[in-house]
Amino acid sequence: MVLAALPGYTPEQYLVLEETSEYKNEYVAGQIYAMTGASYNHNLLVRNICVALTNALGDGPCQPLMSDMRIQIKQKRIKKTAFTYPDVSVICGEPAFMEGRTDTITNPVVIFEVLSDSTRKYDSTTKFELYKNLQSLQQYILVEQDGVYIQSFQRLEGRMWGMESYQAMDENLKLPVLDLELSLNQLYMRLGFATPQAEDDETEDGD
Repeated sequence: MVLAALPGYTPEQYLVLEETSEYKNEYVAGQIYAMTGASYNHNLLVRNICVALTNALGDGPCQPLMSDMRIQIKQKRIKKTAFTYPDVSVICGEPAFMEGRTDTITNPVVIFEVLSDSTRKYDSTTKFELYKNLQSLQQYILVEQDGVYIQSFQRLEGRMWGMESYQAMDENLKLPVLDLELSLNQLYMRLGFATPQAEDDETEDGD
């Protein structure tokens, strides 16, 4: 959740502040965005995604990473740097670390973000545009936490991206870059969704 923006920091200042911060912060265009705690459904989804990926990938060359792993994004056209904490990312082969650090990678091939009311616009617009700068990234996946709905964006030729959506528990999320599929039933396992209380509109028949 983005709480506030504090303008005017350099990437170096951000990294120094992050060393002693009590919570995670993202850095975009000179601003530091404080991230708050996540909901129960959010945490379940992140866990389920990581478990499903870990089991499916086994001891192969690819591995999932959870949200404590920071990503550096170099925006070449405007010569700026951003830092984010995706909910789940996947790397294949050796991690490519930011120079001089072992807590920041630059080569995710797949990124998952679990959406909430406060982050949906940020994750689907600003953050997606940032992630497009990652040459390694092949798939960006947005996962709803209040209902069964997933949007999967896959890199095509040039700067084009294609999109597939999933909204049934018996569907499988396709991850072609990893050569596997994940069951939505597994990803949404144990999640509960709030349902509107039914209105008591029953009436008794009578003269």
